Amino acid sequence: MSTTEQLEAAPLGSRAAAGLIDALLTIVGCGILFWIHLRFTGTVMPLWTIAGVAVAINVIPVWRFGASPGLALMALRVLRPESGKTGGIIELTARELIGRGVLALAYLIFVLLGIVWAAFGVGGISLRAGPALIIFVLAWIFFALAIAAQVMMFIRTDRRSIGDLIAKVAVVKAPEAARKPPEPAGEGELEADEVWEARARRNRTIGFVVLELLVVAAVVLAPFANLIRLDHSDVYAKVAARQDDYKIEGLRKQFEQNPASKKIAWDLIGRLRRRGEAEEAEAAEKRHRAARTESERLREKTLMAGFDKKPDDWGTLKLLLKLYEDQGGRVDDARKAWARYVQTTGTAQDRASFGLWLYDNARYQEAIDTMNAAAEAGWDTGQVHAYIGLSLWEQGKKQEARDALLLSIDKEPEIEDDVRGYIETLDRELGPRAPAPKAARR
Repeated sequence: MSTTEQLEAAPLGSRAAAGLIDALLTIVGCGILFWIHLRFTGTVMPLWTIAGVAVAINVIPVWRFGASPGLALMALRVLRPESGKTGGIIELTARELIGRGVLALAYLIFVLLGIVWAAFGVGGISLRAGPALIIFVLAWIFFALAIAAQVMMFIRTDRRSIGDLIAKVAVVKAPEAARKPPEPAGEGELEADEVWEARARRNRTIGFVVLELLVVAAVVLAPFANLIRLDHSDVYAKVAARQDDYKIEGLRKQFEQNPASKKIAWDLIGRLRRRGEAEEAEAAEKRHRAARTESERLREKTLMAGFDKKPDDWGTLKLLLKLYEDQGGRVDDARKAWARYVQTTGTAQDRASFGLWLYDNARYQEAIDTMNAAAEAGWDTGQVHAYIGLSLWEQGKKQEARDALLLSIDKEPEIEDDVRGYIETLDRELGPRAPAPKAARR
């Protein structure tokens, strides 16, 4: 083949027509394969199929003959400008799949089909945050860049696009010498001997046929791999079971490191029970409870050490109360901690808060005594007398309860709506009211 000056850039119209022919052949080929796959496997692999058909139609023929079917019909060739030979198979594959955006387009079609199938309830696709979403965004970027790169054909005098530059080739008019299949790059000059030349052409043709058959076989047979079922079992069930194995193994390791963790322990125990491994689940539960008890013992020891140093620390008291509550309601221990705190602070408000806690924990007489002490110390509010009244109600002292509730309204009129129901009930049971007391001392 002659030099670059002897190669004439392909007209844009002819090149567009060749591209249209190849695109139609690709669409027809993909359509046939989609039908075969759906008919016999119920599965399609758009990304794999489109890429494979594009290689079979637009890459391998260009590598062997310098032209795809469309280019051949339009008397065009894809050649290296400096030598007039065909490009390498790897470079031409990159030109087609990346430079011309075929791979990105195939992925976007794959996503589109997944959305359509999901709409009709026959399949679906997930593009949540993660690798799938990143690939989806990258596909759009590469496809947009590939489309934009085609503009170079209108700017450059040699009509080469980004894809052509990647493969170090150009689309040119077929030279006279190219009516015979051109030499693949890298094989060197052919000898004049016709026998040797015929043998070389035959070897290249065999390579072409073998490559085409391999690509076509891979594209056609790939979806059939999904039909293989070991032991005729459900693949999805096996995958789920395997994932559960991995999860349980991970939880076992975490449980070994931190057996006191509620989240880790009960997640592991629940999964073991669902799998029927009751013995291991029971052992894990026993170990968790023992570890939890020891952990809480150490935590209580630490909190009590801090409380001993500073018994007026409200934060430490709250943590102690929560710990006692979590341990099944250690009310006596909680009452002792409260009493010690109130004795240390000595404030009327803290006494009132302690009285409310005593009421909530059904220590009604202690609640009455504590809230009376709070009122005497200056925290003489309607709420204090309301809880005195409710504590008396719980003790069955209804007359005294009504007196305390009426006094609470005198002290704090805005709480009337909160206690009216109790007073009306007591009125129905006790009859006419006596004059409201000036104070309530029990």
